[in-house]
Amino acid sequence: MSWSPRTAARSNCPHRPAYTPAGQRLAGTRNGVFCAFGTDGKQAWRLDQGDYPKRMRATADAIYVSGADGFKEIAPDGSGVLRHWTELISNTTESGVIVDGLVIVSSYGMQLGAFDYASGELVGLRENLPDYPKSLAVLRGPDRTPYLVVGGRSGYLATYRLDRGPAKGTFARLREVFLPKQPSVSEW
Repeated sequence: MSWSPRTAARSNCPHRPAYTPAGQRLAGTRNGVFCAFGTDGKQAWRLDQGDYPKRMRATADAIYVSGADGFKEIAPDGSGVLRHWTELISNTTESGVIVDGLVIVSSYGMQLGAFDYASGELVGLRENLPDYPKSLAVLRGPDRTPYLVVGGRSGYLATYRLDRGPAKGTFARLREVFLPKQPSVSEW
């Protein structure tokens, strides 16, 4: 099978693709099937990991997927799930980032979870956020301190310092605001 918008509509991998650094096109279905297609459009591999994916991104080392059953690290050749972080996450994971040995995930259950990358152990949990956290990003200060930026569905924006460790509270909240709503600029 080769990939094109026309054949994608009839295949088991019809949804929006992501791309690997090598140029393979990744596609995932709502029933948890992932496919990779080469630059020639031919299917390179297929993996049925069983859970609904919401978002995915690829690096040279792995494919990261958030969705129905936590945050997953998948082998870049599609050979299987390498790591899986889900403990105490009460709903679909929306996003995930990895920084300095920490895996940070957000969930539709208004949570942020922090896991040790190597062991998978939950090392921080922040619940009852004032909005649904949809997007995560890590920025570094001039001294290389990692800061987590959380964007929510209704304009919620929060920043957390991440260098304190579990003993002092993994998520040190610095600022939390709601951005004002803006009128649409759409020409529709």
